[in-house]
Amino acid sequence: MALAVLGLQYWFWAIARYVPIGRRLAAEPENRPKKAEAIQTLRTGLIASLVGILLALLGAEAIVGLLFGKAVSQGVAGFVNTDPAKFIQPLDILVVQASINVILAQFCGISASLWLLNKMSRQ
Repeated sequence: MALAVLGLQYWFWAIARYVPIGRRLAAEPENRPKKAEAIQTLRTGLIASLVGILLALLGAEAIVGLLFGKAVSQGVAGFVNTDPAKFIQPLDILVVQASINVILAQFCGISASLWLLNKMSRQ
């Protein structure tokens, strides 16, 4: 389900919004989008990226909380847990790395949009 939502979001922003504006930017000067339209598209993209980074942060916090629970329950003062499902596995660390990569990608998108807005406001 999450992959379907991610794919739909990618399709909407990449194909339905950014590609047509990019093609119009490469066209002749009279066919280029107006500054207000480009700024509105960047603002909408920023809002989507901020929602994405919020969801990624909430997911990362949940993953870290689960790993903390596993770490606490691994063994205390002579008691050793024998259930291998309660040990922190290498795959758990990869899940944390993946969530951090998502946050980094959202940050890069926000940074690029802010840079473009800054360049457009100087003109």
